[in-house]
Amino acid sequence: MTNNAVPANATPVGFDTWLTPGGDLYRSATKIATNVTAAVAQFVNNGSGAVGVKTSYQTSTAVFTHWSPDTGQSGYINMTTNGVPANATPVGFDTWLTPGGDLYRSATKIATNVTAAVAQFVNNGSGAVGVKTSYQTHAASC
Repeated sequence: MTNNAVPANATPVGFDTWLTPGGDLYRSATKIATNVTAAVAQFVNNGSGAVGVKTSYQTSTAVFTHWSPDTGQSGYINMTTNGVPANATPVGFDTWLTPGGDLYRSATKIATNVTAAVAQFVNNGSGAVGVKTSYQTHAASC
């Protein structure tokens, strides 16, 4: 992005969202968080008027989501206080993977023994919206 507000060394982490090596997270030209270690952002259109960007990110102390609508007020949710472990890494839309292999969708554990995962917001155009999560597990040792 060529923008005076976003440093040239920032890396894209999703739809119009950037993370600097120093941990500053930008949505477009606005700094939305600091001390960020990992982030993922996705464009959202639920077909019912909610249009914007949902960013899931990790800091050294907690994990958060940030909603940045095209119109209206943006906001944050501390997902650690809602039950997602602070050491979880974002792997997609409001989805988190812990180092121990627990996979969370929002604040609900949906799988264990996960080694890799990705999640995407889905709108099929006919009113059905949700999150599609693909993940890989490893077999338990005997």
